[in-house]
Amino acid sequence: MKVSEVKKIVSNLKVLSKGTDKQKYKLAASLYKASHLDWSGTEYLTFNSMIATEINDIDTEVHRLIYAYQLMCKHKWTKEVQLEALEHLGWTRFVTAMSVQDKDCDPYAFMDKYYNMPLYKIKPKPAKTDDADRAYGFSLPKSYADKFDGILMEHGMTIINDRRHGVRSSMMSLLDSM
Repeated sequence: MKVSEVKKIVSNLKVLSKGTDKQKYKLAASLYKASHLDWSGTEYLTFNSMIATEINDIDTEVHRLIYAYQLMCKHKWTKEVQLEALEHLGWTRFVTAMSVQDKDCDPYAFMDKYYNMPLYKIKPKPAKTDDADRAYGFSLPKSYADKFDGILMEHGMTIINDRRHGVRSSMMSLLDSM
């Protein structure tokens, strides 16, 4: 990437990082696109490094925004319809409902279905099971681990003092949503 392109992307992300739900949507879309660029030829070297350097007030939210944008695009609704649903339902309700809505549906039926539904009924917590038959142990490079943490946090994992809580249930939730 050219230096001018990098500066333009960074400047755009800085402006969008402080705004309304509509701007949050634009920020999520911009972050998604920027996360798929090759940052190795820039002064930042990685996407995560750029975020930590330039937009550090949202660095913990970046991967949640990227995941939310991916959810918003999964039904192939137009940008206008996505923004209309976002305005109608609000950010949290819209993203939560999109995470559980597996089948393609009419966007207006979707808005009607989730408008008055309490959040806890949209995405109930999975039942605990004691019959674990496998355990997996592996490590990931930091860039992948950061992305994976963001995805698991959308499914209920929390990080407190650098310790991950609820990893098992968030992983099961992630697999159930596929």
